[in-house]
Amino acid sequence: MALWTPAQLEMGLALWLDADDASTITLNGTDVAAWADKSGNGYDVSQGTAANQPAYVTNALNGKPVIRTDGGDQMENTTSSLFRNVGVATWVAVAKYPVATGGDSAMLMFCSTGVDALRARFGLTANPSPGGAFMGVAGRRLDTDSFQTAASSTPRIVNTGFLEVGQANYANAKANHWTNGTQDLTGATFQTAGNTSDTNPLTLNVFGSAPTGTEIAEVIAIEGPLPDYEREKLEGYLAHKWGLAANLPSGHPYKSAAPTVDDPAAVSNWTPANITGLWSWHDWSTDDYRINDNKGSVSGWQDRSANSHDLTLQTISLGVADMVATTINGVQAYGSTNGQQGWTVAKLTTELDTDFLLVGMVAKMPTAGTNDFFVSTRDDAGIAWQIFNPNSSLLTVGIAGTGTFPSYTIGTGNAFILVVRYDLRVSGTTPLATPGFMVKSRLNGDLTDDRDANTITSYAPSNVRFGIGCQPAAPNIVSCPVNAAFGEVVIASRNTEFTVADVQRLEGYLAWKWGGL
Repeated sequence: MALWTPAQLEMGLALWLDADDASTITLNGTDVAAWADKSGNGYDVSQGTAANQPAYVTNALNGKPVIRTDGGDQMENTTSSLFRNVGVATWVAVAKYPVATGGDSAMLMFCSTGVDALRARFGLTANPSPGGAFMGVAGRRLDTDSFQTAASSTPRIVNTGFLEVGQANYANAKANHWTNGTQDLTGATFQTAGNTSDTNPLTLNVFGSAPTGTEIAEVIAIEGPLPDYEREKLEGYLAHKWGLAANLPSGHPYKSAAPTVDDPAAVSNWTPANITGLWSWHDWSTDDYRINDNKGSVSGWQDRSANSHDLTLQTISLGVADMVATTINGVQAYGSTNGQQGWTVAKLTTELDTDFLLVGMVAKMPTAGTNDFFVSTRDDAGIAWQIFNPNSSLLTVGIAGTGTFPSYTIGTGNAFILVVRYDLRVSGTTPLATPGFMVKSRLNGDLTDDRDANTITSYAPSNVRFGIGCQPAAPNIVSCPVNAAFGEVVIASRNTEFTVADVQRLEGYLAWKWGGL
């Protein structure tokens, strides 16, 4: 398997400066006149004044070269549109600071010409107390002079390489920060929300106001949020490349080895049967798993997992079942024209009362109806977890005990893939997960829809019923989607966390099978 690199980021790679790639460095003797952007977006930085050019220092960090400033050296791109009017800005870098303090000292700056409104400052924050000695991010809107900072609790690391991730969420006015793979700033107030008004030219400044001796090895910028598994891949890639793996926390997924890219040939035969903890697998694309009654009608949906969690066709007493043949991107599926039918499994015991759940599905949004259930479970006390549409264009993922369910815009009549990971570890009202996601969902593999639900306050289902295309309430089935289509649903349940690889393989399998979703 090949090593993973930032080129494999699934979204938003905007800038990539790599001191270890000699082809991107233009030297003036032993100084750097220009540093090319490897992202393909053309955000190259340069310095035309020889006295202000930083030094190219070989064999500096893990035997690799770095770029070093003497305190007055800077490199700039003065025509950049980087981070223009984006909701989230993320910086990732490997560097080294020579001193513990430094006041208004920053490794990277992003400014608006004219008003000098600093929009993103990565590395040491501007004048955090005490004495500028903490890592963090800082910034202000392009259309205001009100400067606000967000300092982490990690003292500035000096005289050794470190790995830093800073994220400024302008839409929500929050900042996050990680040092060597450990989060030390979470949802700190960053600045007034919004950042769309300024139209001045923008300047990306490398080294900014960094003190003499500051070294930069690699810089990556992402225009958008960086979900945990993408951040962890970047941290693993950088840590192993620059000899910093020992600094990663013990639970980091890439502590012992750098991330890799699966060889497609090695996973071409993968199916949900390969998931450890597979609980049920319902697939309508083949006739092999439909159960016919003695009159030739479909009355059941067999579980492909061999766990015998077969489903039975149920109908609402107020109407007649109207299961119809349909397709999702040319692959056979089933649908309902008036919402009078769904599939349920009989009561189980406590098989779904485990620490972690994985739910993946392929379906098509309905054209009418509200609060209609795609997939859900219910026990004697009520709903355990559910995926439903509140208004025929949104998909909502929820679980018992949460205050707010994350929602995803699908659009009426559109097919989708949704994969959800649930972390159900609770103790009273406190989740045991550290840092702990409760519900993480990915819509069509789209990282912009990777978000958390509120903290779980309870989860201990018993006598569970499971349903597809309905809420499995007894004695009748309620809230069945109208004009929806159902193709495939996969559920796994176990006491060890589902990995990013589990999610991505399931997404890939479903995407190719159901017409390249």
